[in-house]
Amino acid sequence: MNLETLKKSVGLLKALTPSQITALTQEEKLALGQQLWWLYKRADKLLDPIRVELRQAALTLAGGEPGAQRFDGPDEAQATVIVVNSIISVRKDADMPGLKAVLGEGLFDALFETVVTYKPRVDFGTRTAACNSVQTTAVNDVLDVKPGTPRVSFRD
Repeated sequence: MNLETLKKSVGLLKALTPSQITALTQEEKLALGQQLWWLYKRADKLLDPIRVELRQAALTLAGGEPGAQRFDGPDEAQATVIVVNSIISVRKDADMPGLKAVLGEGLFDALFETVVTYKPRVDFGTRTAACNSVQTTAVNDVLDVKPGTPRVSFRD
């Protein structure tokens, strides 16, 4: 496939509207979905080397400074690469209580934020069966239950 054929195909996709898709039969939607899924997966793989090159060019242009680098190409093609500062995180195997003992609580708290999170366990439903009615009510009062969205997968 040459670049001109690809450009024409992209033009056709850009012109496709949601109302046109709604008007399709279920079989036509499935066929279109399969083709779009394949394009999405293939395009994502083909974008990888392009992303690598653009990231490197942006880092070179930015000279180590954070900010946006814009690249312009033919036919209004454009890409923006956001150069960010280094991301600092605590290693999973870090001995934070040991570090707190070395730094002292004041300096430790000045350097690190302690975050506590809670999430229901995988077998939450089974475990709550052991609760009495007061406990079950208290547990349910802290939960936000949202219906799941069915997943759609196309064959690769």
